[in-house]
Amino acid sequence: MLRSIFIIFISYWIAVPLSYQIRKVVRGDLVLQIARIIAVDVPFLIVYFIFDFPRVDNYNLSLGVIISLIFALCYILLDWKNISYANNIAVFPFLKKPKRYQLYSRFGEITIVPIIEELFFRGTIPINGDIVETLVIFIFSGLLFSFAHYIVESRELQTNLKLWVLSLFSFIIYFITKNIIFSIIFHVICNIPWFISNYRLYKYNIRRESLKYVRQK
Repeated sequence: MLRSIFIIFISYWIAVPLSYQIRKVVRGDLVLQIARIIAVDVPFLIVYFIFDFPRVDNYNLSLGVIISLIFALCYILLDWKNISYANNIAVFPFLKKPKRYQLYSRFGEITIVPIIEELFFRGTIPINGDIVETLVIFIFSGLLFSFAHYIVESRELQTNLKLWVLSLFSFIIYFITKNIIFSIIFHVICNIPWFISNYRLYKYNIRRESLKYVRQK
């Protein structure tokens, strides 16, 4: 158990600075922005130079998807107050205007990011091992998951508590199904409402700017 925790910890602290540098340095046109989205979390996969890759070929597909959907719905309902506020067009004029690269980043959060995050933070949990070891490593990786978002995105307690719930639900799905794919599906679904809200806000601001330009003419 201590060996696994040590490997996860070292891999994490190698990956975080590399990820930060990619986020900071890779800027520019559409191609570079796409490359940044793809590459920003890739350093976390270094853990699989030592760990075995989690299995993805077992469990009933339909049942696994249903379990993922149920937990995703529960998570979205927990966050519904914030989601509904962010999707309320009445408050759009008062929200910060998202830039195009931010929209690309949000798209990454429903594609490549959940895959890599689930592989690192859940895929390294020994779900077939001793239950104590499994729970200890889950708690440890869950704390790292929350801390990674704390230093990059938000330092609000409520946000980090929600991330802990996301970690818990994702772990339960992985523990039940023994298949990391269903944790990834769950994670993607949880991020979709926020992608939609950012996309709607982005399109709203484009239309608003267009109308302003027409009126000025």
